[in-house]
Amino acid sequence: MKRTDYPNDVSDINTKAENDDESVISSRENFSDKDIVETPENPNEAVYLIRANYIPKDARDVGGLIDYLYENDIVSINLRDDKGSDEKEFCDLFSGGIKSLPLQKNYINRFHQLSNDVQISDIITIALYPGKNPKIGLIKKGSKVFTKEEKGDIYLLKCLKMENVQCVTSDSKKRFLSTLIPENVTISRVIKKKEVVISMYNGAPIPLKLSNVSDSKLEDLCAEYLRKCHKYQSVLVLGGTFPDIDLIGYKNSNELFVAQVSSAKSKKLIENKIDNLCKFEEAKCKIMFSTLPTNENCHPLNYNIQDVWDYFAKDESNNQFLEWMVML
Repeated sequence: MKRTDYPNDVSDINTKAENDDESVISSRENFSDKDIVETPENPNEAVYLIRANYIPKDARDVGGLIDYLYENDIVSINLRDDKGSDEKEFCDLFSGGIKSLPLQKNYINRFHQLSNDVQISDIITIALYPGKNPKIGLIKKGSKVFTKEEKGDIYLLKCLKMENVQCVTSDSKKRFLSTLIPENVTISRVIKKKEVVISMYNGAPIPLKLSNVSDSKLEDLCAEYLRKCHKYQSVLVLGGTFPDIDLIGYKNSNELFVAQVSSAKSKKLIENKIDNLCKFEEAKCKIMFSTLPTNENCHPLNYNIQDVWDYFAKDESNNQFLEWMVML
């Protein structure tokens, strides 16, 4: 089953959907654009995640197809389903006839980028197969794309083979890997939590760093900071319900507060968020969590998010909490 994937927006890991570029089921439709084994040669180059979300209309025995891919450590994209074929577009791109395909064919663009990256270095790849434990392996430098298709079936798979493969059985790690990109995305580079994946693959400790916290969990981190450090009586994480407010609650029994959380590096973007936050007139207390220096004497209050992280990191008893922030 082919996929339509929107492009990665890595300009602001930064945005609410870091590495959460969205996609839809069929690349035939148009949608508007709205992270002890052999170590890879250049492990900081790229990490990819690929899903084999094939369905019965793609093959007479889709279960057997998935079993084959899983047992042979193969990752793939499918160019053909009962609605048509993207084989010509694939060939045009891989032959150099065109530089890129439209957004609705972005799954091919990304597979093409993966095949190019593999010519430069080993690539750590997360492979997700329906109903099976995830695998993490290396696509070795110099690996070539190959084709799998069978007479009588619709599918036309373009494939790469992993080596030095690990099967992930830990529930916490499986949950972590499954949420790196949205479920309906076929293939994507992992941006935000690449370092965590590399450490996981190499059997190294999970790096407890602010840069490895997703934006949604950053809101939870800031909420807990208000509770523990500043003794706020009630803090609710809104989770995207309102575009300009991430946290709301009571500083004390009768003082309403609202807060916005942003990991954006742009001062102008932060100032725009502050302006929107200040429009919430019902709350006397307004707080901005941002990359700007901590300043409790400005309006709204500003807390630097690294300072928030450091507040918890200075006490080893908080390590479990910080690991949750990274792994969830």
